[in-house]
Amino acid sequence: MGISSVMVHWFERLNQKSAFAGMHSILDLGPQDMVSTAAVLGNFLASTTGTTLSEAQVAAEFKLGDSNTLLATKRFYSAVGLDEYQSVDLGDQRADFKWNLNEPMNLGRQFDVVTNFGTLEHIFNVGNFLTSMHDHVRVGGLFLHVLPTRGDYNHGFYNIHSVLYRDLAAANGYEMVDMVCVPDFGGQHGAVNKIERLGDRPPRTSLLVDIAASEDEAGDERFARTAAWRLFKRRFNPKIDPRIYDYIFAAFRKVADKPFVYPQQGYYALKE
Repeated sequence: MGISSVMVHWFERLNQKSAFAGMHSILDLGPQDMVSTAAVLGNFLASTTGTTLSEAQVAAEFKLGDSNTLLATKRFYSAVGLDEYQSVDLGDQRADFKWNLNEPMNLGRQFDVVTNFGTLEHIFNVGNFLTSMHDHVRVGGLFLHVLPTRGDYNHGFYNIHSVLYRDLAAANGYEMVDMVCVPDFGGQHGAVNKIERLGDRPPRTSLLVDIAASEDEAGDERFARTAAWRLFKRRFNPKIDPRIYDYIFAAFRKVADKPFVYPQQGYYALKE
């Protein structure tokens, strides 16, 4: 699990929406490693805090190259005000809480932000996982999801479709802060790492297809065309990795202190 350069761009987008205003505490469901570059992180820092650093200064600030990449993750979160960090995991020794996320969880407190960055698809009990997220976000706080939707076969137990996010929000009265489809997530991450230079200003090169109001109608065809093109190129260069996977990034705000409601597809949305 890691925070890629495309996710850094998404955090910049969320910050521009003032999504993190007044927030300080964050709970990672699974500690996150930082897998971005000094250039991308430096541009993020300049955008969010107004601080301009050299690449060497950025590397020192985020402790890039340290074997414990969680140090960079904590510094990254603190750039948007999330300076109180804790995490949960069953196997990662860096986690503050050791917990099987298939089981009901009570940490005895709530947080401003709870993240699900590539964790839920590895947990069999999806309903319990989402209930735990709901119970540990304070009213006014954020749920952040980054999960596979197309491709990435056998990466985890599940691929998650946008219909789940929409019905999850409808059933529980969440405010949709942002939802984007990220075509070729891995390919975009690699491209950003190669081309973004320190000092670059928005708009960023990541393609984040806004699906908050409507679905990504062209997504299936785009996915198929990209996969076909890579398979064709592989005929001439066997080193080309033909895999492609699309992700959805979703941010929701909890607006009421109510028990979690399991969604049923279409039911709650139709009641509105």
